[in-house]
Amino acid sequence: MATEKTNNVRAMNSLRRSFSRLSLIINCNFYGDKSEAFITLSYDYKVTEDKEISRDIDSLWNGFQRKNKEKIPYRCLIIVEYNKYGNPHYHILLKRLDGQNISLEELSQKFLWNKGSRDIRPLYTTDGLSEYLTPFNVRRKRKQIRYYKPGMQIYRRRGEFVNPKKIKTSYSDALNLARMCSMTEYKRQSFDIVNAITNNVVNKINKIYMKTEDYQ
Repeated sequence: MATEKTNNVRAMNSLRRSFSRLSLIINCNFYGDKSEAFITLSYDYKVTEDKEISRDIDSLWNGFQRKNKEKIPYRCLIIVEYNKYGNPHYHILLKRLDGQNISLEELSQKFLWNKGSRDIRPLYTTDGLSEYLTPFNVRRKRKQIRYYKPGMQIYRRRGEFVNPKKIKTSYSDALNLARMCSMTEYKRQSFDIVNAITNNVVNKINKIYMKTEDYQ
């Protein structure tokens, strides 16, 4: 029978996997060019119900689509984050998919929000963005992890996305593939695999991040 500690460990590991998946989605779909914007929305009152979060996100996107009379195709990633008091806010990555530059003035007229503050700015770069949006990687955000409820949907995708693919191969073959694609390493991370019962480290995962010169 699972203990409360075991359930907590499982929930935490599930949350780690969700944020790991989120990082892959960001890196595969956003590049920090003039077709992209970064939006932050916050509440000026206390929000405690997940249903309200889901309802507000749906209302926000549906309202944006109604005002998008030109039918411009967009890719939209909405991420739920919490402040130190446990109140949610949203980080939104938005990309035009028609090859045109995104207009912040047009976004301010279409992306309406009357529940608190709103910040709209260009997405100049994605370097470090996925790490910033992952509370496990930012020391000052780690205490906010406790506000994510088990099974909670921490991000929503709207529009057309490229689904990241994982290929299982040997370390040497992966390096050879990276060289063939003219990719260079720009970051490493290590994670301990911990036994939920004994709390002992049983394995270690080393992650190497690489990218081509186009995204240096």
